[in-house]
Amino acid sequence: MPTFYEAFGALKLSILMHRAGNMMISIGLLPPDAPMKFSNPASQLLATFIGAPAPTGTAQSFIGNR
Repeated sequence: MPTFYEAFGALKLSILMHRAGNMMISIGLLPPDAPMKFSNPASQLLATFIGAPAPTGTAQSFIGNR
């Protein structure tokens, strides 16, 4: 069972990854259908912590897309 601060940290990182995905799509670094906005390592971890179903599709991170 994660602590409140672990779950809160995963939530904050999920929000940051979603925003980073949106920005990278808007400037053309990622294709418009890139799964990073919803399926990334942070959102996968958050789903595990709160017992929710994990986002579908492959998890994508911004590492290697710079």
